[in-house]
Amino acid sequence: MNVKHTSKSPALALRKHELVTNHQQSIYRRTDRMFALLMVLQWVGAVGASLYLTPKTWAGTSSSVHPHLWLAVLFGGFLCCVPVLLALLSPGRAVTRYTIAIAQVLFSSLFIHLSGGRIETHFHVFGSLAFLAAYRDWKLLIPPTLLVAADHFVRGAFWPETVFGESTADPWRWLEHGAWVIFEVVVLSISIRQSVKEMHAAASQTAELEWNHDQLRRAKEQAESANAAKSEFLANMSHEIRTPLNGIMGFNELLRRGIGSPQQRDKYLDTIQASGKHLLTLINDILDLSKIEAGHMECERVRCSPHTIVCEVLSVLRVRAQEKGLRLECEWASDIPETIMTDPARLRQLLMNLAGNAIKFTEKGSVIIRPAIEPGEPEAMFSCVIADTGIGIRPEHLEKIFRPFDQADNSITRKYGGTGLGLAISSHIARELGGDITVKSQYGHGSTFRVTLQAGSLTGIKLTRSDRSEALLPRTRSKVVDFSKNVLPSIRVLLVEDGETNRELVSLVLTEAGAKVTCAENGRQGVAIALANEFDVILMDMQMPIMDGYSATSVLRKKGCQIPILALTAHSMRGDAEKCLNAGCTGYVSKPIHIDQMIKAVLAAVSEGKPSDCIVKVGRRSDASIAIPVLDQPLAELSEVSIGSESVCNPAWAPIFSTLPLEIPRFRHIVDEFLAKVPGEVDKMEAAMAEEDWNSLTRLAHWLKGSGGTIGFDCLTSPASQLEQAAHKYNSASARRALDDIQKLLERMVMVAT
Repeated sequence: MNVKHTSKSPALALRKHELVTNHQQSIYRRTDRMFALLMVLQWVGAVGASLYLTPKTWAGTSSSVHPHLWLAVLFGGFLCCVPVLLALLSPGRAVTRYTIAIAQVLFSSLFIHLSGGRIETHFHVFGSLAFLAAYRDWKLLIPPTLLVAADHFVRGAFWPETVFGESTADPWRWLEHGAWVIFEVVVLSISIRQSVKEMHAAASQTAELEWNHDQLRRAKEQAESANAAKSEFLANMSHEIRTPLNGIMGFNELLRRGIGSPQQRDKYLDTIQASGKHLLTLINDILDLSKIEAGHMECERVRCSPHTIVCEVLSVLRVRAQEKGLRLECEWASDIPETIMTDPARLRQLLMNLAGNAIKFTEKGSVIIRPAIEPGEPEAMFSCVIADTGIGIRPEHLEKIFRPFDQADNSITRKYGGTGLGLAISSHIARELGGDITVKSQYGHGSTFRVTLQAGSLTGIKLTRSDRSEALLPRTRSKVVDFSKNVLPSIRVLLVEDGETNRELVSLVLTEAGAKVTCAENGRQGVAIALANEFDVILMDMQMPIMDGYSATSVLRKKGCQIPILALTAHSMRGDAEKCLNAGCTGYVSKPIHIDQMIKAVLAAVSEGKPSDCIVKVGRRSDASIAIPVLDQPLAELSEVSIGSESVCNPAWAPIFSTLPLEIPRFRHIVDEFLAKVPGEVDKMEAAMAEEDWNSLTRLAHWLKGSGGTIGFDCLTSPASQLEQAAHKYNSASARRALDDIQKLLERMVMVAT
């Protein structure tokens, strides 16, 4: 049980204070009732003592009631009635306690007076203070003590026979009596403070026990709830995963046996493809949730076109809407900025989830998407309303639809399918992008989801009007670059890369694309070549020996080099773009390198015109635009599935081939060289692991992370990245697991036949 002290300590302190207060009030009320009875008994005792000792006073042969008797009846009655009434009407209050304390010592003075100052009655003062200590409030003893001292001083000076039993007494005798009273008060105060300390300790222990009991109860309820939800989820997933798997395996078996006409076989293939896509969606949702729960889902913020993203979403979903006979429309509620600052991939995923749900739960009518830009300070907000005429959501279910593993009604899963994770993932994405998701729904009439997210500053961004039908045009995908043809102008490229495999591959790709490439093996050599020759663009690896890419770029900029420099880095995390920019880079290309991405980045860097649609500006340095190409998917993404903490290519027993164009002999040669080299590098990793040489292990893992994906083995990227992080943190257990994963993958990677 993980309980934060920041929330525990105030709660415990509050509960402890409550327990102490309740205990003190109980003591105050109980002691008030005790003194109410004692006051009555003392009054009766005072009257009885007066009747016994001095019932009458004589003047010769005549007698009358003695003044002591009247004093006992009247003054004693007053001293009794006031505290008794307060104890009955206001028990536990401070005014009641202090009134009782004053009345009690006045009763002591009354008894001393009625007895003619007999020494025995002075002990009534000590008894009164002892009884008052039952309140466990040392401050309550101060007024009675002062009153006793004042009474002895005044009466000892003017009427000594009423307090000391003598007509003349030592003028300092009252001080002796007062000292004994003070001594008792000190002793009683020490006892009271110790008792109060024990009372606080008991309250603390009780509060701690209650807190632990409450936390255990809550943890039990949460565990039972989570267990029930996940059990329900696993049951649903079992059905959801088995259904497409049955379709894939069943129709694949029909194809293997040659059953069906050519038209039927085409339908079999369509079914297999649709089942595979559905299965991939399920797996992606589960993996996204695992990233969220582990805190590993990150969102970047780059310039992108909201109009393009909305068009892509509607183009993908239009077929599904038409199959159900639904109208799918987009109505821009404001002018459209050419770009906003957000994460295009996550925004696309968010809108796909919400609009896809709207179509899934709508049987007739329409689904309308209303994007808009809302001006604000310090930055504008992008909002999008998705309204449908579907089944709606019951009011009691609105709060839980954004929880993982939950749907508005779990019986919906059986009818409509799905994981119950889409809205939980979407809500997290919206919050990561500086916004939120809200929902309004009327059961049986439809739902309206509204998502907002930060759009960044729109200063200098052109706003345009767009026809509603424009968003319904079929999506035109970016044409994949064929690097076997000359797609680059005759430009001169300087490639600074220490990895021989990467250097050879990138050089080959750029040469095949039409560029003239010069290579350097480290930053120092790259600086010398760049200053001695003319180039149109420099590709600079950031992690190199002798002189790294950051230092080399800074030196070139200081020496007046103005040509574009694109960083090649495997550290494609948040903040790396700024680090590259600060060093002087024009932009960067993430490792593992994707061929289309790299060629488009080079083309954009050397182009004098407007960058193509695949280029997204992410920042500015001087007058140069920093551009990062954004691809829909990595080259090997569809052949790789992450399970748990490892990344393996499915199926688990199948051989793994590079995704590079192996029909080209020079690419095949590079892959063969990599496969021949990598076992030796992994042996070095094992040796570094055994010797706990973490620096060498970090360097080797970093090389494999960048080179593996670049050569077309994307399945190596994730375990190599995990190994690098584990080595950096000196975590031998995590490093061992990652290295074992790499070894398993290497056993399945095969040489390409020549």
